[in-house]
Amino acid sequence: MGTGIAGLVLCFFWALPIFPIAALVTGFIAKNKTKTAPRPDLKTFLMVGLITGAIGPVIAILYWILPASGVINLDTYSNMS
Repeated sequence: MGTGIAGLVLCFFWALPIFPIAALVTGFIAKNKTKTAPRPDLKTFLMVGLITGAIGPVIAILYWILPASGVINLDTYSNMS
């Protein structure tokens, strides 16, 4: 869960999906471990980590595709002083 939330925040700054990918990997590992030893108290944390881990790469990809295609002009936001 922590890597997923950190990944969402860092995607807005650097647009690198490193932390969200780590959240997905650790989320799937935890999901597989809970199949053998069920822990209902961790289900919420598991789902938050997987969801934020899935949203992070989407934000990072959009951050690179939208300016490259000309939909968003990032230069207009850099001179806001």
